[in-house]
Amino acid sequence: MADFPSLAAQSPIDVGIALLDAITANDAKSMEVLMDDDFIWRLCPTALGVREKNKRQYLLQSAELSRIFASLEVHLRTPINIVQSEKAVAVQVLCEGELATGAPHHAECVMIFECRDGRVTRMTEFHDSEAIRKALDAGDGAGWKLLDKEWEE
Repeated sequence: MADFPSLAAQSPIDVGIALLDAITANDAKSMEVLMDDDFIWRLCPTALGVREKNKRQYLLQSAELSRIFASLEVHLRTPINIVQSEKAVAVQVLCEGELATGAPHHAECVMIFECRDGRVTRMTEFHDSEAIRKALDAGDGAGWKLLDKEWEE
């Protein structure tokens, strides 16, 4: 697990990038540290019909992403496209990897990290709807099944 000694002093970009790195590394312990207790994850566009997830639900969902992706790397776009305010940061990323079916996956995404006291309170992902539908449809709809799964509280 990464060391986060002074999270509260970090800027939204530092916290957002740290969470993005933890997600890419599938480092659940670091993700948990970087997420506020009131964390909410949202996948857009809303036409996809994916419900928001709280911290616990997101961590459980992340643990099962291998049902969708055999491998996945998330890279900041170069040149880096970042917009930051006092409490939030928006980054443009490129997602590359392989679906569980063996098909390649390439998609652009804009992620918004809203932060408070050095932790992410809300993460909203805006995906290319065609690319995300293709990923979620793969493997007989395994992605849709995972995102639609009801996680007990």
